[in-house]
Amino acid sequence: MLAIPFSETGIWPVKYRRVSLVLNYLCYLLGLKPEGSSTAARPAWNALQESLTLAHAKHISWINDLRIALLKLYTPVELAIFSQLIVPQVEDTMKLIKLSIETWINHNIETSAGTKDPLTGRLEMDSGSGKLVKKVLDFRHYSGYNH
Repeated sequence: MLAIPFSETGIWPVKYRRVSLVLNYLCYLLGLKPEGSSTAARPAWNALQESLTLAHAKHISWINDLRIALLKLYTPVELAIFSQLIVPQVEDTMKLIKLSIETWINHNIETSAGTKDPLTGRLEMDSGSGKLVKKVLDFRHYSGYNH
C-alpha cells in the first residue's frame, strides 16, 4: 500500500530520490574540467577522478557506493564505469531509475487485493497528445475537488 501515495502524487520514494540527486550531482561533476594544466583548478573534478580510479580497482569509493545503491533498487540498475563515464550515460541511468520506480509501483498496485481492480490498467488523458495513456507515477487531478 506504500506505492499508492507515490502513484497518486508523482512524488518519488526517498530511496529513488536520493539516487536521482546523486546522479544529477555526478552529471555536474562530469561537466567540470580541470582548467589549463593546473590540477588544483577543479578539486571536485579531481575527487571524482580519484573515486573512479578507486572504483576501477574495486576499492571502497563514492562511485562504488552509488553503484551498490543502484543495484539495490526494485529493478536493479547498472552504472557501467569501466569505459569512460559520460553525461549521456548517466542520463540514461536516470531513465532506468524512473522505469524501476514505475515497475515497483505497478507491481504493488497489481498484487494488492485492495488496489488490483480499481487501479490496474487505469488510463488518463495525456495533455500533450490528447490520447489516453497509462501513467503509473503522476500527480492525479480529481474532478470535483475544490480548493
